[in-house]
Amino acid sequence: MDELAAQWEPPSDDLSEPGVHVLDISAHGLDGDIVRRMIRAQRGTVAPCFEPSFAGTVGVSLKLNSEGYVSEISAEASSLPSPALLCIEEGAKRWRFPRPRSGAATIESTLQVVPGQVR
Repeated sequence: MDELAAQWEPPSDDLSEPGVHVLDISAHGLDGDIVRRMIRAQRGTVAPCFEPSFAGTVGVSLKLNSEGYVSEISAEASSLPSPALLCIEEGAKRWRFPRPRSGAATIESTLQVVPGQVR
């Protein structure tokens, strides 16, 4: 296991709690369980993008370079304004992952936002 992935102890994904939760992951070039843990541990970078009353899902697509840094990103949600989507993209650009096995990786994830004080 990559040293970077081993250092993360992400919080749980209790969907009854307000906040940003990881619903699903599709990863190519990295282990899906590691990717889920890494996103959960780093989701605080996108939490400020949501209004306390927002509820719904956001689709996030990432491409990673050979070092595990996000090289391309897109976020989609029909009920979010463009500034919020841009904020999510800017926050997720700071996410770091283990080095992909094949030199690059793609990740598709759905985030669930539960209204209330987002963490």
